[in-house]
Amino acid sequence: MSVVEADKVDIVATRPGSSSVVLVITDHLRWDDLDAHLLALQAKLDTYIAFIESGQLHRVEEPAIPPNPELRIRVAMRYAPPPAAQEFFKKASAVLAGIGVSLDQTVDRSDSI
Repeated sequence: MSVVEADKVDIVATRPGSSSVVLVITDHLRWDDLDAHLLALQAKLDTYIAFIESGQLHRVEEPAIPPNPELRIRVAMRYAPPPAAQEFFKKASAVLAGIGVSLDQTVDRSDSI
């Protein structure tokens, strides 16, 4: 799964003994078309918000979701976003903070497959 499959949650990650839950968006897209890329991310984030707010997250059996988890959405990107994308991430972080979810980004710069 990836950012282009807007109706799916890519990864739900937990760690035994931790109250943290990380929902990962895998983003392999280049940033050649900034607007299309941001629209894809927006659609994916909307799916993740619905997944959380609808209670679907708490119906996930494996991995077991702890009660009252600390929620984070991580956008794991293959390519670093351009400076023009930072305003999007800033606004998305503010929206997510309003529902008690943090947002972070990682870039995998390795050439390994």
